[in-house]
Amino acid sequence: MSRYNFQKPSTASKTTPSVDWLKPAGTSLGLLLFLAGLGLLSSGLSATPGEKHHLDFMTGAVLLGGAAGFIALAWGWFDLTPPHAAMKRSVFYVVGAALAIFIALFILRYGMHQIGGFDHSILVDAAWRLFNGQKAYVDFPCTVPVAFVLGAKFAFQWFGVHWRSFVVINALFAMATFAWSLFLLAELFGRRWSALLWAMSVQAFSLMLASYWWYNPPTSVAAVLYTLSATYWLRCPAQKSALVSYGAALLLMATMKPNVAGILIPGISVVLFVSPNHRWKVIGVSLGAFALFLVLLAIDHLSFSGMLAGYLSVAQRGASTEPFLLDLDPSEQRVALLVLASVLLPAVLALGQGRKPLRSLGSWIPALTMLGGLCFFMTHLQLKLAGEAILFLPVLLALFQGRQSLRSPGPWIPTITLLGGLYGYMTNSEQKLVDLPPVFSAAILLVAEMRCTDFPKEGPVFPIPVWWTRYFTLVCVVLGAAGLAQGMARDRIRSTGPQRFFEYDDSRHTIADGFFKGLHCGDIFDEVLKEEADAMRREPSSTVWFGPRMQWGYANFNIQSPLHQPLLWDGGRTMYAKSKEEYYFNNFLQSRPQLLILLKNDVTFLSQDEVHLMEQQYNVDQSYPLLTILRLKK
Repeated sequence: MSRYNFQKPSTASKTTPSVDWLKPAGTSLGLLLFLAGLGLLSSGLSATPGEKHHLDFMTGAVLLGGAAGFIALAWGWFDLTPPHAAMKRSVFYVVGAALAIFIALFILRYGMHQIGGFDHSILVDAAWRLFNGQKAYVDFPCTVPVAFVLGAKFAFQWFGVHWRSFVVINALFAMATFAWSLFLLAELFGRRWSALLWAMSVQAFSLMLASYWWYNPPTSVAAVLYTLSATYWLRCPAQKSALVSYGAALLLMATMKPNVAGILIPGISVVLFVSPNHRWKVIGVSLGAFALFLVLLAIDHLSFSGMLAGYLSVAQRGASTEPFLLDLDPSEQRVALLVLASVLLPAVLALGQGRKPLRSLGSWIPALTMLGGLCFFMTHLQLKLAGEAILFLPVLLALFQGRQSLRSPGPWIPTITLLGGLYGYMTNSEQKLVDLPPVFSAAILLVAEMRCTDFPKEGPVFPIPVWWTRYFTLVCVVLGAAGLAQGMARDRIRSTGPQRFFEYDDSRHTIADGFFKGLHCGDIFDEVLKEEADAMRREPSSTVWFGPRMQWGYANFNIQSPLHQPLLWDGGRTMYAKSKEEYYFNNFLQSRPQLLILLKNDVTFLSQDEVHLMEQQYNVDQSYPLLTILRLKK
């Protein structure tokens, strides 16, 4: 019995499009973009480090990506037709292995450049607490995903108590998930150059962009794996590899951010349950994955009820669109919306048109409605909820216009991922490229589901139309270039605290030893480390408390983190329930640490009343250029 119980593919999908004007127009546009990109990139690399240097470098890299993308589109480098239809297995996986090595080397290099304050404090202190035996939800409040805290803990256990350990575990996770996604894409679309490109691009604008362990990039990648695995299993129910991949992806997804996992897992599980070939198997797999999840929590001394309580304590933040485009300036907001539109467009067109030609009016109505919603966002960002409804409504309505019946489960899997990805895009306070992989994968699968009329008995499941392959090639190359440029320029760290620790020139210092050994940084962070060391050396027997942006100090100086205090003082926004803020602050005051170390006058998210209480109990020392030291009054 064939593993693909479908009809023979139609020959229409194998026809290579031929447009006389496309090659010269695409090549000319590509050359113009290449020259513009090369000029900006050269300007960025040669200019004095600063804001202009930073923006010129990233813009130049994106324009070069656009040049490559338009030329690839015009010449059909990634067309799924002979002689580009398939690659030899050995060549495909050798190229894949080379890309995996490149991904790891990129992360290992750029993850050791720059340091953030708030985000890196959460990461370091979570790992340090678990490494020293503290229990999340018991000894300290924990609202971050399970994968995040366990990944941080394993990084210290496996590779030592160093910043580099977070970079190494991120590189290993990126290599493993790249290989996994490449296998799934090869099964669904064949061993194509396009599959290699799609798998690479997912890493480029997520894990490679950050280049250190954090919770949003792994969540995006896990969502892609879960979606691809569910589609693979739905289309190939007899394949053991599909079943195993789905079970593993389900377990992985359960450990990720609940705002995305909470939509994908129930939604896709219901879709699979509706399929007669999967109904009882999906129940068994789900129960098995849940049991393994509980075992994982128990082994690492994490409470399931504590995890749920932690998530629910900040659920209001996760259900709000307030973080959407929060930290972006107006020009960055427009770029983020344009990028989102470019990824959403094929999904909406595919849902709206089924097999209808692009000139069909019905196919463009939902697309234009979606773009209208985006324009509404751009001009009325304060009315996000109304704009969100405009954005989601056409996607749902378009299901009724497509070729497939609502009873067909195939299109529903990517549709659910599309909605979950959009929700994450709106509710995460993150670099917007990081949240795009689920939306991007959903767009590819929706085009495949809605545009493929016949399915092969053998070989890949989806013979995706050539024009859509060309479009996705363009999107991949441009966004991939943007992700790599942001990773190289450390734009993710810049967004967490410019003029704090991030500096445009990080070539001045390389930390020689200690927790941050090998880290490249600017003058500020290097001086902060020296001043901290001096303050600690003068009062070696004092108990120490580190203020906002400085909680990495506990691991850096091998000091136990305080019990019953949050990973980060953020005013009850994301790290603990707002109602618990007074309780945790009182615990801090009652513990009476003898020495408080703050970045210069940095009392971010501490209320005026809390600062006043600290001043009543502590003498303030402003003798250090970059630190404020508070000493307990006798």
